[in-house]
Amino acid sequence: MRIVIGENKKDNNLFAQKNDALLADEMCGIKFIKEEVDIFIPYEKVLMNGMITNTNLYFEELLITLNVKKVYLSQPDNSYLQSIRDFYKVEIYTDFSV
Repeated sequence: MRIVIGENKKDNNLFAQKNDALLADEMCGIKFIKEEVDIFIPYEKVLMNGMITNTNLYFEELLITLNVKKVYLSQPDNSYLQSIRDFYKVEIYTDFSV
């Protein structure tokens, strides 16, 4: 399953539709998903404190709650993402183009 994380706006909606994905900006709508998921964060940023811009989500909250296989971010790699990658052993791809 694919999940797009971001604000409910035109760009995110189109990206989700194009990739046959669910759009979410809060944990309440996705916390019960048990299958493996790929997370896409195409238009938001993961801040150094873990918060995802324009959402009510923390990046680690996704990794702890969901069975995340891969994460795709449109932002450059940084020390926070490197530490998360190492700790949770999740594949994180940065600088992917939308």
